[in-house]
Amino acid sequence: MSHAVQDSRAAAAVLHRRLFGPRPVGLDLIASLAAVAVAIGLVLALGVVKTGGGAFAVVLSPLVLLLALVPAPVLQFVLIVKRRDDWPAQDAYVWAEFGGDGMSPSAEVKLRPAMEAALLAAGSGGDCLAPLAAARREAGKMPAGHGRRILAARYRGVIVAFLGGVWILVAIVIGMAVAGGVVWL
Repeated sequence: MSHAVQDSRAAAAVLHRRLFGPRPVGLDLIASLAAVAVAIGLVLALGVVKTGGGAFAVVLSPLVLLLALVPAPVLQFVLIVKRRDDWPAQDAYVWAEFGGDGMSPSAEVKLRPAMEAALLAAGSGGDCLAPLAAARREAGKMPAGHGRRILAARYRGVIVAFLGGVWILVAIVIGMAVAGGVVWL
């Protein structure tokens, strides 16, 4: 692989990370899910939620549901909202990246050069968001299908955090079932 191709891929990775933040399973998500697991463990250990009703009674108790399904997704949502100034650049990136043949000529004239400028800026450590944000304002209305892609890219951390909470609930059910000899189910 040539040095130019490696630099190009590195610049693309930097641009994506700058636009959307770290991977959806980043340190903040892992730490928040670990804190949730500890909080649920404390609630169970202190007897706030009685375990005598079975695994499903524990998992479906309001406090355990609240702890498992709210804090981590809310943290991810807050992190997304803090990046709302980057949303026009995110829109332009997704539009340019996935626009394909359906992109109007006027949008392509605005977005392709902005994407190249953003990649160059990302490779050199400059402001890679400004060209995309400016191009997004000038490009006009986005095609219908791109809204879903943007939302999926933007809110992937919230979805992963919610699934992590569900995983914690499933782990509680499995743990109580194994500890109780599957009598709990």
